[in-house]
Amino acid sequence: VEDRDAVGSSTDLCTKFFAQGGSTCEKGALCQYRHARNDRLIVCKHWLRGLCKKQEYCEYLHEFDMSRMPECYFFSKFGECSNPECMYRHVDLDKKRNECP
Repeated sequence: VEDRDAVGSSTDLCTKFFAQGGSTCEKGALCQYRHARNDRLIVCKHWLRGLCKKQEYCEYLHEFDMSRMPECYFFSKFGECSNPECMYRHVDLDKKRNECP
């Protein structure tokens, strides 16, 4: 179920906003989804390893911020991660699912 009172902080794009050509969303600033594509909300996984070649042209964030880490591949794929020192986000699959339009 979609939380209509949530303040926008999700890394998912707002389908309603982009379906109308990126012009409007009835929730405005209270929408829980993104209304911008390239606003560097997720840390660059290549930068974390010192391998990003795009430098300032990279569409991802080049700054260590735990709240903006990419999702853990293993947790998202298998529902668990065996690395106790994993620095990637472990997103609960039930919370990640959006309501089907």
